[in-house]
Amino acid sequence: GEQVQYHYGLKDLVTILFYIFIAIILHAVVQEYALDKINRRLHLSKVKHSKFNESGQLVAFHLTSMIWCLYVVVTEGYVSNPRSLWENYPHVYLPFQVKFFYLCQLAYWLHALPELYFQKVRKEEVPRQLRCIALYLLHIAAAYLL
Repeated sequence: GEQVQYHYGLKDLVTILFYIFIAIILHAVVQEYALDKINRRLHLSKVKHSKFNESGQLVAFHLTSMIWCLYVVVTEGYVSNPRSLWENYPHVYLPFQVKFFYLCQLAYWLHALPELYFQKVRKEEVPRQLRCIALYLLHIAAAYLL
């Protein structure tokens, strides 16, 4: 009946690195088996093709994240006992599901950095995407560490 709690540390960096590789593989799977097939049917121009791929990847990621987040919120009891969110604050230790969620979020957004190179993003688009990635990383890392 006792719940194991986890703290952040240097070993998280190795875990994040591992999940970056998993995110790259999942990115390629979504691209190959879903987005490329839809692209072939739509006959989009090169610019629209690139935008469609970026949007498609983000839709897949955000939809998965939303479902996973709702699952964590329900199974950790934050819906049935919302007071647990602020009782005994600051929460130095995290349940496994919450920690794993944060690490996977960080891994996804860190995987987006080499993807800018692999996807051959246009030079005009790079600053916008870097700003977006940096903001996501900043907010997720701050929430995880604080």
